[in-house]
Amino acid sequence: MSSLKIGTGRADITPTEPISLAGYFNIRIWNKVLDPIEVRVLVLEENGVCGAIVHYDLVSAAENLVERVMAKIADMPVFSRANVIFSAIHTHTAPEIRLGRAGFGPDYTEHVAAQTAKALRDALADLAPATTVRGIAYDDRFSFNRRYWMKSGGVTTNPGKLNPDILRSEGPIDAEIPLLGFRRDGRPDVLIANAVNHSDTIGGNGVSADWPGFFRRTVEASLGAGSMVIPLIGAAGNINHFDVSTDAGQSCYAEAQRIGRGIAQTVLAEL
Repeated sequence: MSSLKIGTGRADITPTEPISLAGYFNIRIWNKVLDPIEVRVLVLEENGVCGAIVHYDLVSAAENLVERVMAKIADMPVFSRANVIFSAIHTHTAPEIRLGRAGFGPDYTEHVAAQTAKALRDALADLAPATTVRGIAYDDRFSFNRRYWMKSGGVTTNPGKLNPDILRSEGPIDAEIPLLGFRRDGRPDVLIANAVNHSDTIGGNGVSADWPGFFRRTVEASLGAGSMVIPLIGAAGNINHFDVSTDAGQSCYAEAQRIGRGIAQTVLAEL
C-alpha cells in the first residue's frame, strides 16, 4: 500500500522596491501591481523518500536564485539539489532575478530566496496522506506556432498580423494539457497542469503572473480554500498567443485574463 504524503507551502514575492521587470532587452522599472506574484512549493514523501517542486511566478528559476535557496535550507538535510525541482511560469512581467542581466536586483533575489525557504519549511510541516488522480484536457483555441513559412521561401518569427506574405505555419502546437492531481481528506488539494503557451500577453511595466496567474486563481477558486494549482507552460519557446489571421489587439491585461480563464474552464470540465 502506498504511503504517499504531500505538503504545500506558498509565499508572496510581489516586489515593493524599484526593480526592473524581466523578459525583454531593456530596463523596465515596475510602476504598478496588476496582480500579486508568489512562490509555490509542493513536497512529496513516499516510503521515506522525499522530494519537492518549487514553482515561481518569475521569468525563470535562475541558477543564482537556486543557489541562494539551497544555502538557506542547508539545515534541512531532507532537501538537496538531487530532489528539488525548480521551475517558473516564464512571465515577462515579474522582476529580473537572472544574474548578469540588465536590471538584475540582488536584494529582491535574496528576498525571493528567503520566501522560498519559508515555503519549503511550511510545506514539509504540512505533510499528510494523499492519493493521486490523473487526466488530460485539450485546448487549441489560444496557442499558435509563432514561426511561419513566407512566400519568399524563408521562415520568419512573429511576422505580424494579417501579413500577406505568410504562407503557412512552420509547425504544430501542443493542445494536450496533462493533469496530475493530489487529494487529501477526499478532496482535490493540488493540481499540476501543463498548458503549452508563452507567458507574454501583457507587456508594459505592471507586475503580473500573466495568463498562468488567471488560470491558477480560477481553478483554485473552484477547488476551494487551501488548494494549490501549479501551472506549467511546457515547451513553449515557439508557441505564443498571437493569431496572425486577425488584427485583434492581443497585447493587454484583458488578453491574459481571456486565455487564463479560458484554459481554466477547459481543465475544470475534465476534473
